[in-house]
Amino acid sequence: MTVPAAKIYDCRLSEIDDVLGASKREMRYPLNPTTRTMFEFLLEKVRSDRSFLLPVNLDSFVRLFCNLSLFAFAFYLIRNGLGLLAFFLVGVVQYHFLVMIHEAVHMGLFHPKRLNEFAGEWIGALLLVNFRSQRRWHLYHHKSYGLGEDPDRPAYTFHENNGRTPVIFLFRLSTQIFAGPLTRLFSELKANKPRPVVAVLKGDQSGGSGERLFYILRVICCQLVLSWIYFTFLSPVSYFLFWILPLPLVAGNLSGLRTFLEHSDLGRENPKAEEQFLTVRTTFDDSEGLVGLGSRTICWIIAPFNFNYHHEHHILPFVPYTHLPKLHKILSAHSHYERFPAVHSSSYLRTLAHALQGERAPVNVQN
Repeated sequence: MTVPAAKIYDCRLSEIDDVLGASKREMRYPLNPTTRTMFEFLLEKVRSDRSFLLPVNLDSFVRLFCNLSLFAFAFYLIRNGLGLLAFFLVGVVQYHFLVMIHEAVHMGLFHPKRLNEFAGEWIGALLLVNFRSQRRWHLYHHKSYGLGEDPDRPAYTFHENNGRTPVIFLFRLSTQIFAGPLTRLFSELKANKPRPVVAVLKGDQSGGSGERLFYILRVICCQLVLSWIYFTFLSPVSYFLFWILPLPLVAGNLSGLRTFLEHSDLGRENPKAEEQFLTVRTTFDDSEGLVGLGSRTICWIIAPFNFNYHHEHHILPFVPYTHLPKLHKILSAHSHYERFPAVHSSSYLRTLAHALQGERAPVNVQN
C-alpha cells in the first residue's frame, strides 16, 4: 500500500523537529521587514511543494557509489606508481565523505531518519568522526554563524588584522586549519568558559558513556576493515600513508578552505541578528566553455552535494542538498542577489583573490 504524501511530509517534519528543533526549522531570527518577507516567502514555497523536504535517496546512493569507485581507482593508481595522485584522490574522497556527514547532520542525506542516522554514524566512523558530537557542534555553528560565539569563526576571520601578502595569507590559512581547533579549545579551557565544543569533549552535553562506547566500537570495526583492505591489496604501511595522512593533509585542508571561502570578509565584526544571513555566500557560475568547465570542476572538488549553494543552506538548513538549486532559482527570480550582491560569488578563486587583496564585502540590509 502506498504511503500518502501528506503522511511522509508530516513524518519528515517530526524528524526534523526531533533533531534540529522547531525553532531551527523556522529560523526565527529577528528580521527587518525586507528579510522577514523573504523568509516567509521561502517557507511558504517549501510548505506548498512537499518535495522540498524529502532527500532523494537515489542521488545520495549514486554519489556514495561514485566515491567508493574513486577510492578503488586510487588503489589502481598506487599499484601503477602514481602514489601522489592517489594520495590526493583519497583525500578528496574522504572530504566528500565529510560532506556526506554534514548532510546527514541536517537530516538531508537519506530518508527515513533511521537510514540517515545509520549512514552518518558509520561514514563518520570511517573518518574517526563522532557523528553525534559533530551534529551538536555544527548546529551551534548554524545558530551563531557570523557572530562572536561561532565555534568556526576563527576559520574565516584569522586574516582580518594581519598582512595579506600571498605567502603570509596562505601560511596562516594552513596553520589555522591544523592548529585552530586545538588553540581554540586550549584558550577556552584556560579561560574556564565551557563552550559547546568543550562540553562535548567533556561529555557534558553528549549522549553519555553509551554514545561514546558505540562510537569507539564503530571506529574500531571500520578501521580494522580498512587496514585489512590496505594490507591485503597493497602493503602494511599503505593504510597509514594513503588513509590516515590524507585525512588532515587533503580532506582537512579542503574543509578549512571551503569554510573560509563561504564566510570570510562578509559584514561587520559584530553583525546584528538581522544581518546574520548576510555573513555567508553562495558560489555559482553559469558560464559556458572552458571557464564554466573549470568552475564546475573546482566546485566538484571543494563543494560536492551542492555545497556551493551555502547561502541558501543557511537560510533554510532543513532543505536537503538536492533541492538547494531550486531555492537559488527562486531567490534569483526575486532579485535577492541584486539586492544583496555581497552574498553571491561567481567562483571560489575570485573569492580567494578578493581575500588576498583585503576587500571586505559590505553589508546592506534594506528596509
